[in-house]
Order: sequence, then C-alpha cells, then structure tokens
Amino acid sequence: MKPTKTPFELLTFYHFVDIPENEVESVVADHLSFCHDIGLKGRIYIGTEGISSTVSGNLGQCRAYRMYLENSKYFKNIADIDTKSTMVDGHQFAKMTVKVRNEIVVLGEKVTAEEVQKYKKELTPEEFKRIVDEGDENYLILDMRNDYEYRLGHFK
Repeated sequence: MKPTKTPFELLTFYHFVDIPENEVESVVADHLSFCHDIGLKGRIYIGTEGISSTVSGNLGQCRAYRMYLENSKYFKNIADIDTKSTMVDGHQFAKMTVKVRNEIVVLGEKVTAEEVQKYKKELTPEEFKRIVDEGDENYLILDMRNDYEYRLGHFK
C-alpha cells in the first residue's frame, strides 16, 4: 500500500485592525510562540495597523492557526482567509518568522482600520474586468505584490 502524502495549505492574508502600540510586542511574541508550537512556517508582520501573514502548514496546522486567530483579541473574522488559501505540496518556507512592522502593507503611510473600512470597495470579477477593459479613470489599480508574486502573474 502506497503511503498518502499529507496535504499542505498556503494561507496568505492581511487584516487591518488597530492594535495599541504598547501591546504589539506582546502580540508578536504570543503569535510566534503559537506558530512554533504547532509547526507552522512562513512570515508574519504585525504592527499597530494589523497583521500581514503568509504561512504554510498541513491541514491540521492551518486549522489550528485559524482557530487561534478566531479566538484572539485582534484577529477575529478575517474575511478572505479561506478564499485566498491554496493547496501546496509541502511547506513553502524554511522557518517561521513573526516581526513587528511599521506598515503591514507598504503604502508609504500608516492607516487605521477605520480608514480602510471607509474607503474599501469590493468588486466582483465582472466589475474588475470592465474597469480594466474600459480603462475607467475613476479607478487606479495598484499591484502590491512582491517580485515573486509578480513573476507568477501580472497585469498588462
């Protein structure tokens, strides 16, 4: 009988939430400890404006991580954590890193969770395609991916 390969998952998300500056270091230390305990690997940035996370683990590790987030003080109800998850062959990272960052998504200035909600506009794939195809000047598309993500695919 051939052994089955354990499925792994890649979770990539960011979540804007206001974290008091005097709590950030503690949140980072707790996060790192938990991720090490369950064997998750990847990179997580946490700051006063929230969390940016890209991690990999087997299905049990990723389920435990989701539960940890859902039971945390700041990281409940991350809307796109499941829709952005991807099945992968194994760990995508050599180690686990959790660091304090001034900006979780580099925009050149810090934003608050309230500001993100105020200006957030979700688009359907059809709306996005129309905006790209028609060159709608009411929208500016910023591709915020890193070099690796850009090489995987990008806009014309």
